[in-house]
Amino acid sequence: TLTSARGDCAAGGRAWQTARERFDQALAQDPKCLDAMVGLARLSAQQDASKAMAWLNKAIAIDPKYAPALSLLGDAQRIQGDLSAAEDYYTKAIAARPNNAYELLSRAVVRLARNENEKADGDIAAAAQKVDNNHPY
Repeated sequence: TLTSARGDCAAGGRAWQTARERFDQALAQDPKCLDAMVGLARLSAQQDASKAMAWLNKAIAIDPKYAPALSLLGDAQRIQGDLSAAEDYYTKAIAARPNNAYELLSRAVVRLARNENEKADGDIAAAAQKVDNNHPY
């Protein structure tokens, strides 16, 4: 929604309180606004990881293929050291949003950490192709 996008803009400008207000407004307008849930998860992640996880899990309960939430869940699992779960979330995000290089590179990081170099190289090559195909020039 437009309100949720305004929350993303405010967060990008480090106007945290304004961002939180915009995401809350978006959820008041639409209690199933996935973008707002992910936005609140991002804002919560630094102070309260469990709150962030709750927002992400709520988004996934509404749409199990919502790539932004799957990707952040992958990030969270990687940070917590659960590389298997992180890889699973990134793989699901890639399936849901196949033209996005971020999840491929994130999964490559996990695979490198697990010494799965050939698989990581494949992800890196695929990500490079996505970036080349989406390059504006």
